[in-house]
Amino acid sequence: MVFGFFFSDKNASNKKTKVSLPSGVRSAIINTLGSRVVPSLPANAQKAFLVASNPKSDLRDIQEIIEADESFSSRLLKIANSVYFDRGKKAKTVPEALVIIGLSEAKTFLSSTYMTEIFSKMHGLRALLWNHNIAVAILAKWLNSFKNEFEPDLAFLAGLMHDIGKLMMHIRLGSDYERIIEKASRSNFIEAEAELFPFDHTDVGLLIAEEWNFSEELKNAIKFHHAPFPELKKWTIEWLVRLADTTAHAIGIAHPRGFYKFQQNAKSALTHFWDEFKGSFASLSDFLAEAEENYAYFYDLYGN
Repeated sequence: MVFGFFFSDKNASNKKTKVSLPSGVRSAIINTLGSRVVPSLPANAQKAFLVASNPKSDLRDIQEIIEADESFSSRLLKIANSVYFDRGKKAKTVPEALVIIGLSEAKTFLSSTYMTEIFSKMHGLRALLWNHNIAVAILAKWLNSFKNEFEPDLAFLAGLMHDIGKLMMHIRLGSDYERIIEKASRSNFIEAEAELFPFDHTDVGLLIAEEWNFSEELKNAIKFHHAPFPELKKWTIEWLVRLADTTAHAIGIAHPRGFYKFQQNAKSALTHFWDEFKGSFASLSDFLAEAEENYAYFYDLYGN
């Protein structure tokens, strides 16, 4: 189901050459995973994403959506009254809460709340895959704050959706994909997937992104977040998501058993980014400690 026009034009200077999925790869994905590889979204989720992605949306648009769901209203008040947004006065209504957190954070709330609502019912390994997406979203937003190259809500959504292809491959393949994950613990996901299919999860993610009318920034983040480090230009959206993804793996967030070697490889890979952050942290260990603290705090707000 096609919806939205996800984020546009504020980050025009970072736009990429249009990326598209070759027809042969598209056919291979659909023949292997079925036509339902592109999920349908509930009408209320579509409306939320339309508002979150529209640069002309304001707090009143967001208020209308949130007030239609009592549980979302309660969650918003919890966030607005958290220590992070403490303004000395507690919010008692949705309008007051929205004023406290601001427009950008409100858009992040919409994206995370509706996507988590859809995927939070998953259990076991599938839940771990989704929790990794949450972690990368939180870390991408945090890392972006060091340079503010992108709108915070774009950085968050790029991280949230970067592995949507991996999640859908597990949904469609079940235990067959769990064997791929086991192999990936000894190498990486791209190599493990390539042993069985003429496509990988970044291709599946790009197919979904095309059907959902994602912006070029989001398509690039999904397709290229496993590109070799030397091929990525610094402070592009795909570089940012690659860094957030690698950081999450280096911390070991949402790892299944047996991923110790994978985690150590991620820590080694962070040396490719260290020049960008060594002025802000005394060591890589300090960087990872603050990243984990940031993740833990915001997961409590947005991951539940």
